[in-house]
Amino acid sequence: MRQPTSYTHSFRLPADRRAVFDLFADPRLLDQLTPGWFRLQPTGAVPERLGAGIAISYRLRWRGLPFRWTSLLTEWQAPEFIAYEQRRGPFRFFRHEHVFETVDGGTEVCDRVIFLAPGGALADRFIAGPDLRRIFAYRERQALALLRDR
Repeated sequence: MRQPTSYTHSFRLPADRRAVFDLFADPRLLDQLTPGWFRLQPTGAVPERLGAGIAISYRLRWRGLPFRWTSLLTEWQAPEFIAYEQRRGPFRFFRHEHVFETVDGGTEVCDRVIFLAPGGALADRFIAGPDLRRIFAYRERQALALLRDR
């Protein structure tokens, strides 16, 4: 089995760690933090608050192809860390970690994704990797806008 690919995206937000954590911990905001071309839509009831052991299922459209995705929150350490793993979806393996760290002037958010895309290492490098960069650049802009609106 090949080694998973890792992608990391870090950015700073001008708000305290609890406010930033709460933004990312609110599952109702996921749609606003995800670009429209990815079309991530919950398929059932979405809990108001999240925690370890909670699974959420989605429909998504990635590169024009429809998929079902179920993610399980595997770790929850408020307000420092959230991790979830794909239980059903397009990836052979997918783990997403959010780390929230207090820094001068606000909070640093570090997103780390460890994944194996379908199609092998070339798909990791030329499809999944670039798409993750676009998704997280969008998420950074939207998180800043959502915090300003609160």
